[in-house]
Amino acid sequence: GTYYGRSLSPKNGQSFYGKPGTTLHGNESAEAAFSGSASDVYICGFELTAYRPGKQDGVIHIPAEGGGGVRWLIENVDIHDNSGAGIQLGTSSTLRNSRVAHNWVTGLKASGAEDATFENVEVADNGWNNPDGWGWEGGGSKFSVTRRLTVRNSYSHGNVGPGLWN
Repeated sequence: GTYYGRSLSPKNGQSFYGKPGTTLHGNESAEAAFSGSASDVYICGFELTAYRPGKQDGVIHIPAEGGGGVRWLIENVDIHDNSGAGIQLGTSSTLRNSRVAHNWVTGLKASGAEDATFENVEVADNGWNNPDGWGWEGGGSKFSVTRRLTVRNSYSHGNVGPGLWN
């Protein structure tokens, strides 16, 4: 089913499974579907759409700086048509087998993260509605102050701005 306006703040060790067809819809007002500083979180199988995070925040937002969460595994998600970024990945966290598309500012982000991995991710048509232009923030992805970042077997195309920006 579709669930409107949900924003979840996982606790350490929690897992979230979406059955096929499960959509979390931000209702054009919720800032994030999943966010917080918990560790060892697993998210699988959701469509995440119509969220309104800040320009530098993600619909899945794992801050790496200031004691953010570590070891999140996110897979088989479709993150699309949100403002801000699709996802901001934290330290020792992985996004795989997913699609991040049509987000207003940026698809993928990692800022201050170490050992983050993006694997088998399609990054498409992001940055199309960025009021500041991609020179400040935007495009397919933006990675800043990261160490040991891995992007593997992923496809970035049609983004307004850089496909991969470090």
